[in-house]
Amino acid sequence: MDEALPLNPFAPTAPVCFISTHLDDVALSCSHFLAAHPGATVVTVLAGAPPESRADGWNAKTTGEGYAQSALRVRRDEDATALALVHAAPYWLDLWEAEYLVRPRVKGGSGRGVPGISKVSRYALSKVHARLRASSTRSQRPVVDALRRALAEVAPASVVAPVGLYHADHRTVSDACLTVARDSTLDWYLYLDMPYAQNFPRKVTRRLSKLAARFTLEALASVAASGDTKRQVASAYRSQFEPVKQGLAIFEDALSDPERYWRILRHPAPVSSTTRPGQ
Repeated sequence: MDEALPLNPFAPTAPVCFISTHLDDVALSCSHFLAAHPGATVVTVLAGAPPESRADGWNAKTTGEGYAQSALRVRRDEDATALALVHAAPYWLDLWEAEYLVRPRVKGGSGRGVPGISKVSRYALSKVHARLRASSTRSQRPVVDALRRALAEVAPASVVAPVGLYHADHRTVSDACLTVARDSTLDWYLYLDMPYAQNFPRKVTRRLSKLAARFTLEALASVAASGDTKRQVASAYRSQFEPVKQGLAIFEDALSDPERYWRILRHPAPVSSTTRPGQ
C-alpha cells in the first residue's frame, strides 16, 4: 500500500492577517506560527462594548470591571501585551460579543416554576437562553461589512480565519469570513479554534464536514510547538487565563498541541466531493 503523501506546509503569503473572534482566540490557537513569523496583524472582531454597566457577564466577572467599556479596555491592554510577545499587531473592531447583545431574563425565566431549580440556577439558565437568542438574531451583515473595511485598511495578501467551533460568536465570525472569502482575491485559510478543539473533538468533525460541503478545504501540515511561547502568551491574558483553565478541562493540551490549518480553495466543493476534512 502506498504511503500517504505529505501535506503541504502552512505558508501564507505575507503580509498575513489573522481574524480573532474575541480578545485571545488567535493567541490561543495560532501562537506557534505567529512566534516563528513576526509581522502579522490580528483583527479582533468582537472587541467593543456598550457604554453601560454590565456586572452580570463574563468580562465583568473576569476583569473586575462592572462598566462594560472598562472591562474591554482591560482585555484590549492584555491583548496588546500578549501579541507583542509574538511581534504581531492588534487591530480591534468595535462590534459586541453575544453577552452584550441581550440581557438575561431572570424574572419569569425559563426555569421559573420548575421544582428544584434555585434562583441561581434559573439565572444561569437564562444566560444560556440569552446567548442563544443573541446568536439567532445577530445580523451577519454588520460583521461582514466591518471585516471588509478592516481588510481594505490592513491590506493583507493572506487571511487566516477561525473554523468556528462551539461558541455562537465563533460560528458567526467564521461564517462572516467565509462570506467575504467567496468574492475575495486574497488567499484564505482556516485555523482550528483552541482550546475548544481539545475539549469538544466531535464538534471539530461536524463543523469541518459542514464547511467541506461549501468549500474545498486543503488540509495543511500541522505547526508544532516551539518552546513555551504559547503559555507565555496565554498568561499575558491575566484576567482570562485561570477562568478559562478552570472552565475547560483539557486547556493545558491546547498550549502544547500542534496547530492545525486548512487552505480554502477558490472553487466550492461539489456535492460528491471526497475531501477529507478531518485529515
